Amino acid sequence: MSRHGTAPAPGAPAPLLGRLGRVRAWLPTVVERVALAAGAAASTTLVLAWAGIRWRTAVVAGAAAGLLVLVAAGVAATVPAPHEHAHAHRRAH
Repeated sequence: MSRHGTAPAPGAPAPLLGRLGRVRAWLPTVVERVALAAGAAASTTLVLAWAGIRWRTAVVAGAAAGLLVLVAAGVAATVPAPHEHAHAHRRAH
């Protein structure tokens, strides 16, 4: 779900991309999120319909599940990367 949306290291300047370059970099992420949401919506709809729920209700619940997945993916992308020394206190076994 695009967890830990990381940017380049603070000392390294970001490469300058044109509008087309930014779209090309952004498009796979959007396609992945939409595909994940569509899968969640379809599976939720089919399972609810199989369980005997009316189709209209199943479609509404499926759409809600798909929207929830899109929002969760967007929120997860805002989580900063862990600090490089975040897990230094753990012992190696």
